[in-house]
Amino acid sequence: MKYFIRGKQSVTLSPNDFIAKGGEGQIYGKGDRVFKIYISLSAMIPEAKIRELQVLALPNILKPEDVLLDKKNRPVGFSMKWVRDTLPLCKFFTNDFRNRNGVTAASVLELVENLKDTIAYIHSGNCLIVDGNEFNYLVDKKDRVSPYLIDTDSYQTPTYPATAIMPSIRDWHSKGFSPLTEWFSFAIIACQLFVGIHPYKGRHPAFKKNDLETRMKANVSIFNPQVKTPPAVRDFGIIPNHYMDWFIALFEKGERMPPPALPGQVMILPQMLRSIQSGTGLEIEELGKYDEIILWHRYYAGMRIICTGEHIFVDNKEYPVSPGTEILFSQKKMIPVFARVEKGHLKLYSDTAYELPFPDLRADDIMVIANTLYSRYLGDLTEISFDDMGKKVVPNIRNVWNIMPHSAEVFDGIICQSVLGQPWLVIPLPADGENSSCIVKAVPELEGYRIIEAKHEGGVCMFIGHKENRYDRILLRFDKKYENYDVRVTADADLHTPNFAKLDKGIVVSLHEEDQLEIFSAQPFRPEKKKISHPDTDQRMRLCREGNSLMFFREKQLYGLRMGGN
Repeated sequence: MKYFIRGKQSVTLSPNDFIAKGGEGQIYGKGDRVFKIYISLSAMIPEAKIRELQVLALPNILKPEDVLLDKKNRPVGFSMKWVRDTLPLCKFFTNDFRNRNGVTAASVLELVENLKDTIAYIHSGNCLIVDGNEFNYLVDKKDRVSPYLIDTDSYQTPTYPATAIMPSIRDWHSKGFSPLTEWFSFAIIACQLFVGIHPYKGRHPAFKKNDLETRMKANVSIFNPQVKTPPAVRDFGIIPNHYMDWFIALFEKGERMPPPALPGQVMILPQMLRSIQSGTGLEIEELGKYDEIILWHRYYAGMRIICTGEHIFVDNKEYPVSPGTEILFSQKKMIPVFARVEKGHLKLYSDTAYELPFPDLRADDIMVIANTLYSRYLGDLTEISFDDMGKKVVPNIRNVWNIMPHSAEVFDGIICQSVLGQPWLVIPLPADGENSSCIVKAVPELEGYRIIEAKHEGGVCMFIGHKENRYDRILLRFDKKYENYDVRVTADADLHTPNFAKLDKGIVVSLHEEDQLEIFSAQPFRPEKKKISHPDTDQRMRLCREGNSLMFFREKQLYGLRMGGN
């Protein structure tokens, strides 16, 4: 089957390329790349998480890199580096393997140290392995001391928590995951590498056989004098002294501390990122600073896009632009295209300077929704996508819809229009292929309002309307088919731009004039909501998101925003 590597070339995977099948997908190998194809689109790792994993740049961390698209341009998997000549780390636990392959106590210590250094590096990127069991590590078949870390798509990243962990390496004394719980898991693996047995195996008269959880909670390990170990267990005397002391502290005394350094060295462990401000239920962390005031933030295909008016930043690449310029990308190769209205005409550019050939199209307004361009001129709403043809980008008019030529007004992701005095909404819903649609919906609840500001995102609409000498805030939540909706009106609200973000998991966070964050479901007819007050939240914040990551920008800075427990 043919797939497209986003931003690069295509790849055809055949049955001869098949490697394995798991619960979530199938693994293929071709050239120097491994490809994971998910069985269900809903299981696909969020592209925002793939982006967060890119901070882990060591070559022995085999992380997701490029997104795979199917013929409908849907993300269905990812690619990563293929390392062929490796061995499962658990083989190094057994005496037979060690004896046959010349594995020594010195080489095992080197392997343990290399593994420790890699884990410390992962922590420096504000990530956690979490499920660091023996099956998530490979070892170089030639030198037998170089570890490779796999299944990294399950790692915990700054905004994507991990939930799964093998019980045998879990720290049962802790509720959550942290660098210290991770070092506890590493200690279990290191112990097995040194002496060939899990530190809570063996027999103790007061515990049932193989009852690891109870033993771990009671801190009764193989180093307890009453525990008997099998004859195949290697002599504890081969454990380096500094590791033996650490094992006793962790496994017998219940202490939690980072691993020791080699004798004569100082172990400097990177610290996890700290929030710049914290309060009850809320943490704020600075993510980036720019030389100009941020006008808008967008996120697409794992790329962070920031516009400051005179520049557009795509991750770390900077493009000088004219005010009012929008940016989009070709469907597969991700070639940037810049769009703006010049003297009543739509102009499209590649690399900000070269004008793309395109039929002359009059335009009053443009807006971008999910990497699709919408141009409005009088009663025509034109949908434009950008296809790849070799190394060139070809603009393609996909659809044209009719709207009211004089009573329609374009806002953020939505058009409000009056049909003989009755309020109607026009909501473009871009999709891959030829499945785009445009919702045209009468909303009598808006009758009598003059809509000043409006925003639509993922079925959630917010309006600021003027009526009877006051401003009201009107919230609409649509179902998936945009057939039914509920309405919530906040009377006598301050005039402001709708300020909310809808996370991929269906949670909406909005900021109102009281400087409070309000959290509620995007689904209609769910009345539950929660409010959070914090001294650092105010109307200067503009909420945005990257997948399930809540963010905001204020003046020249971009921040991450986390709710306690999320």
